Amino acid sequence: MDFSYVLMILFYWFFLTGAVFLTGAFSKRFFVTGPSNADICMIEGRKRSFGESAVRSIFLIAVITFFANIVHLIFHASIMTETPLKEVFSILSPFLTKTKYGRFTVLRMIFVGIIIILSLMSIMRDTKGLTIFGILVSCCLLIVIAMSGHQGTKGYFTVPFYLDVLHLMAVSLWIGGLFFIRFCYTFFLEGAGAELWEQFCYLINRYSQIATYSVFLVGVTGLLLAYSNINDIAGLIGTRYGQVLLLKFLLVGILFLLGGINKFFIVPAFNQHDANRRADLLPQRKRLFRLVTAEVYIGSVVLLLTSILTHLHPEG
Repeated sequence: MDFSYVLMILFYWFFLTGAVFLTGAFSKRFFVTGPSNADICMIEGRKRSFGESAVRSIFLIAVITFFANIVHLIFHASIMTETPLKEVFSILSPFLTKTKYGRFTVLRMIFVGIIIILSLMSIMRDTKGLTIFGILVSCCLLIVIAMSGHQGTKGYFTVPFYLDVLHLMAVSLWIGGLFFIRFCYTFFLEGAGAELWEQFCYLINRYSQIATYSVFLVGVTGLLLAYSNINDIAGLIGTRYGQVLLLKFLLVGILFLLGGINKFFIVPAFNQHDANRRADLLPQRKRLFRLVTAEVYIGSVVLLLTSILTHLHPEG
């Protein structure tokens, strides 16, 4: 494994994480932060709301995702065609037009480019219609990612391919939404004042409800996809693909555990509070913030392992 191969995986990780974030961000804006009125709350010491700040973050991540896709393309084309990196630009044009993966990369650039334009328009004038369009375009981006993956090579009208699409969308709603809430709405997790308590409770309850369904879908589709790719113990233990997959299962299991603690212990404590006991719940809010932060870091590693699996063959 040379350095170029490592960089190819790393930049695909950046791209995949960005795609997951974007889908989670648009969906959470429509289903969670918008209805909770968290978006219209003003950031202390600034002249813009949380919603305006979130749109700027979406724009920045979209730009990073776009360039990560391009850099990954360069390394991927170099390795797949066995062309030295300094000469790869001479073969990029035929690679993009004559190979299936090249055409998928172009499609990914188009969809991310549309998201950049949508987020830029939202910065100038944020509307619900732009958010809905963002959900649709980001979901199309996930479909293209699935088409360029292992299941896509087996055909686009197969059960494993549909499972892969559902799996990616569920991951985005869960982990992508978690990234969005953690980094764009930190104030609501770690220290919103009593005057924003209702928005805080609505936000975490609404996210928790959507995440519960997403986690279930991630688990079911993930197991079915694993069985589709590796249907015996030897393939699971004796191949590099299987070993990375086992590590991914372990980390996802830890995520399930942390999410369960939030769902069944911490969030109910906020729902059963007395208005006079809000100060007593401050330790719980700090615990929620720490658990969500841990989930974000573990979720990032899970996406890194997914990026590695994408570049490994299930048969070893």
